[in-house]
Amino acid sequence: MARIIFLLIVTAFCGRLYAQQIEWNSSRILLEIEKLNTTGAVLYIAAHPDDENTRLITYLANEKKVRAGYLSLTRGDGGQNLIGEEQGAYLGVIRTQELLAARKVDGGEQFFTRAVDFGYSKSAEETFSKWPHDSLLVDVVWVIRNFRPDIIITRFPPDERAGHGQHTVSAMIAEEAFDAAADPTKFPEQLKYVSVWQAKRIFWNNSLRWDETLPEKIKNGDKNIVSFDDGGFNALLGKSYGEISAESRTNHKSQGFGSTPLRGEQIEYLYLKKGDSINDLHDVLGDINTTWERYRQGGEIKIELDRMIQNYDMLHPERSVDELLKVYGLLEQLPSDQFIEFKKQQLQNILVACLGLWLEPVAEKDMVAQGDSLKIFSTALKRSEYPITLQSIDYFDNKYKVGEILPSGINQVDTFQIVAPVVVTSPYWLNGHYDGMFNIPEQLMRGKAENDPAIQFVYHLKIGNSEFNIKRSVVYKETDAVKGEIYKPLAIVPYITGEFASSLHLVTGTTSPIVKISAETTVKNFRPELSLANESGQVVSNNQLLNSSSGQAQDFVFTVQPGKSVSERLYIQSTRYDTIRVLDAETYVEHITIVPSHRTLNEIKQINYDHIPLQTITTPAHTDIVMIHSAIPAIKVAYIEGAGDLVDESLHTFGLNITTIKPEQVTAEELKKYDAVVIGVRAYNVSKPLADNQQILMDYVKEGGVLITQYSTNWDTYADQVGPYKFKIGRGRVTDENSPVDFLLPDHPVLNYPNKITKEDFNGWIQERGIYFATDLAPEYMAPLAFTDPNETAQNGSLIIADYGAGAFMYTGIAFFRELPAGVPGAYRLFVNLLSYKKAN
Repeated sequence: MARIIFLLIVTAFCGRLYAQQIEWNSSRILLEIEKLNTTGAVLYIAAHPDDENTRLITYLANEKKVRAGYLSLTRGDGGQNLIGEEQGAYLGVIRTQELLAARKVDGGEQFFTRAVDFGYSKSAEETFSKWPHDSLLVDVVWVIRNFRPDIIITRFPPDERAGHGQHTVSAMIAEEAFDAAADPTKFPEQLKYVSVWQAKRIFWNNSLRWDETLPEKIKNGDKNIVSFDDGGFNALLGKSYGEISAESRTNHKSQGFGSTPLRGEQIEYLYLKKGDSINDLHDVLGDINTTWERYRQGGEIKIELDRMIQNYDMLHPERSVDELLKVYGLLEQLPSDQFIEFKKQQLQNILVACLGLWLEPVAEKDMVAQGDSLKIFSTALKRSEYPITLQSIDYFDNKYKVGEILPSGINQVDTFQIVAPVVVTSPYWLNGHYDGMFNIPEQLMRGKAENDPAIQFVYHLKIGNSEFNIKRSVVYKETDAVKGEIYKPLAIVPYITGEFASSLHLVTGTTSPIVKISAETTVKNFRPELSLANESGQVVSNNQLLNSSSGQAQDFVFTVQPGKSVSERLYIQSTRYDTIRVLDAETYVEHITIVPSHRTLNEIKQINYDHIPLQTITTPAHTDIVMIHSAIPAIKVAYIEGAGDLVDESLHTFGLNITTIKPEQVTAEELKKYDAVVIGVRAYNVSKPLADNQQILMDYVKEGGVLITQYSTNWDTYADQVGPYKFKIGRGRVTDENSPVDFLLPDHPVLNYPNKITKEDFNGWIQERGIYFATDLAPEYMAPLAFTDPNETAQNGSLIIADYGAGAFMYTGIAFFRELPAGVPGAYRLFVNLLSYKKAN
């Protein structure tokens, strides 16, 4: 049976959960019922994706069976990327999804603050200079008041032992929030939505790496330390918590944290920082009542769930449905709060699994323009004999009445024709400008891990005598010949989009920049006038018309007016018309309304990796025009791929003759074609073939080539020695992008040819000066530069150079991988000098 139903959609995003299919086997259902029978919650707090203790979260969620949440202050925007070229905000999107993938494995929940990860910081003072103290505190208090944990655990100590200013701040703020969340005078505006909450205790997740004397202190009767084994085996999951933890942590792929499972005893140490004294030194929850008896009317719920667990039939989980419905009725009688609503959702998921329910709305395509028509196929399938009535299928204010009993084992398919809503798909925290904190004015959005789904269907079911509203996100799915079935989130994009051919235009002479864009619209016979404008809205180009044929991309070439294009950001403006598409509810006929407007066009960026869902980001299309006073050397350059960066693309944009090759292509014959060779970032961390070809690279230098090796980390590397003479890759870095620069060898060629490098060349840098500086240098190396962070001594390992045979080897931790894509003129001038080094001698 298939029916066509037309719905008028006029509402933006709604829904609080990203509703997914429940696919649990019988033993997992039993585990979830046991979780339903507990009422405790623990919140883990740290600074970044990967800071969380995945084994402890796994243990709390699946052994103690309490709600286990992880609050990461940041989304990891300031880190490096081991799997691709994304940096900054795009990297934060990847790491957000990696955290969600990790929580799906270990059973935890995920939360964030508005803090932007600005990279490594060396002190709490530096961190608070970027993150306003009260803005951060209010966010942590908000999550605590929502999540209502019995216990809070910090990953790091609140002092310099944390090793990273953002780590230190995460512990400091957590301890403050422990008290502030219970104080009604603190952030009273939140009390419109939540109530004050006092956790019982806050612990620091201490470890032997910080204190080797912990076992001795326990023997001596220290009453502030809780220790327990969280490496146990869970028979219902068929794995130990160490194994599940490794699987969870391995989702942090952009950071290269593939993990080996640990089996057997693993001792965890928690040190009491604030709160009630500890009665049980071997139980993190100690004397905290985590049964339903903590609720005034919860005793009967506990009795029913205890009986259900005792009588659970592994072969027939549907026989638990009547008892689940009775428990749901008891939950309905309790005063509603955040925790009770969570438990209702938890019970609903168990119910769906017991009944073998499959409710799935699938779109005909994975991307639709706002206002465009979209067909959605809804499937309802019951795989048990228990009677269920599908009463209606809703989308916001639109209700399609069904009113039929679902047959067992037969797909019920309905087809909906809808018009996509106006709001477009993009991570909510990236809307608007931001600096140290993301701009999220809506209180109810703060703390959330991700957007609500683009379109959500609600299935109204009558199960027994109870009614349930089950939400499902509209998705797209396809079949790949190798990967099989692939699900993608549905994305809603603007009906008119534009994209620059390059996000960076570098000007080295006096000619007017030529800027290329591509634009398209889904609206037929729509002819907006396009132009380029700067951030002030001033038009800097000739205007051109988009001759729309609906969905056909059109290319444009703009000549930017001279004198108005040096070092500024340009946007694509639609300066003639805007449009609104409406579907009439009675006739199902589309009406197009075109009104005068002035708007900036958006571009669509998609991030696609196998381990996370496809991510669609809608952002204003822009390009940076930057003047660089530098010659472009007439040399041939090879760029050997590393872990992923945009250095080669940036040098190509600059005008260099550069060829990107893979490490496997490194041969003596191939390298002879090039005057200089550049090795991508972290190449020695990800490529064994590169390390295997190390002698070929050294021979290339010896015979007259220039080899520039960008940073790799000093762990998990395939090569112990990457230069012709010994040095070590240290952990030294300079995080202040405005820190002073000393010219240790002012007459050295790399500071003089072909560009005279001055201190002005280090103005306008972003995030940091450099990372993983060289140390323990052999005497053959020269270090022409030194950077100095505040209150520290100078570091001279950011750039080292050694003549070797007829050529030269260089290692650099200077953050060219950030500065070149950002269009920093001085970074280009310095890099040109490195490439030209042989020419200078």
